[in-house]
This record gives sequence, structure tokens and C-alpha cells, in this order.
Amino acid sequence: MRRRVFVALNLEKGALDSIEKLVSELQPKFAAVPRGSIRFTSRENWHLTVSFLGYQEENSILHIISAMEQTAKNFSAQEIIFKRLLYGPPGRTPRMIWLLASKETSLRLNEIKQAFEDELDKRGVAFKRESRPFSGHLTLARFESAAKISDLPKIDKEINIASGSGSLDLMESELKRGGAEYTIIQKFNFGGGG
Repeated sequence: MRRRVFVALNLEKGALDSIEKLVSELQPKFAAVPRGSIRFTSRENWHLTVSFLGYQEENSILHIISAMEQTAKNFSAQEIIFKRLLYGPPGRTPRMIWLLASKETSLRLNEIKQAFEDELDKRGVAFKRESRPFSGHLTLARFESAAKISDLPKIDKEINIASGSGSLDLMESELKRGGAEYTIIQKFNFGGGG
């Protein structure tokens, strides 16, 4: 059986509460946007993706878990700082609303990403490495079709939301009619805790 998987860091409740407040302030700005053209993601789907691995066979999942365990041992718990609310991807036609992590957060998470993907290579797991620089972000909403920036309300602003993350999590993404549903398959605490 093939599973659609990725590795992520999940956020603390206090940070999720702050993000939920931000989203509730943001949603009324989109009241004039045609119904169905924007879909806000639910709280359960807020995570920071480190590495998207796509569809993987069951035997590869075991190698991915092994690579995660090794990687998590070599890093301590992470502090994640979100610094900006904006349309994403930056500099392109808006397809999403993002919370963008600070540059320092993205650099630290990139180290984890590279170490993890090196471990995957050692184990022969097939996946596509990204060539562009890692930019930590959390997706708050998706547009059903590309939107013109001139048709959208201004949202770009500085924010400061912090969260700790104590584990590296293997997540499964099941594509459903209402959007993707995510399930945690395995967690490894940073610093080697199980």
C-alpha cells in the first residue's frame, strides 16, 4: 500500500490559539471574495512541513522512520518564530495565505531538513529534493484558482508568534473532497527521547 507522507513540526497549543485569533480577524476581510474561491485551513492542519516525500511504499516508511529517529537524536527542541503574514508564495501570483517563519527559524529548520534527507539517501529512499532555499511557512488558506493581488485585501503585516516544537513528526496526507486530512504516523522527540 502506498501512503502520501511528509515530515513536519507541530506547534504548541498557545501558538495555535494565537494563530486561530489571527485567522478570525483575517476571515472578514475576505467576505467580498466570491464564495468557494478561498478555503481557510483548519487548526488541525496547521503544521510546518520540513520535507514532503510524496507517495511511499510501506517498506520505505520503515526507512523513513529510521532516518527520522537518527535525525531527531542530533537536534534539540526547536523554537519556531513566525514573523510575517502574507500571500504566498512570495513574489508570485497568490495561491495561499502564509505565516512566514523568521529567517533564523528557516535556517535552523533547513539544517534539520538537510540532515534528514541525507539520512534518507543513505537508506535508498526515493524522493525529490528541493533545489530552492527552504522557507518555513504555515498555510492558513488556499485559493481555488490563482488570484490577482489587486483583487485581494491587503494583509501583509509583521507579526510575532512563537512556538516550541519538541518532536519531528511523520505525517500522512489523505486527499479528500474537503481538502487534505493529516494523521501523525510516528513522532520522535528531539534529543533522542522516544
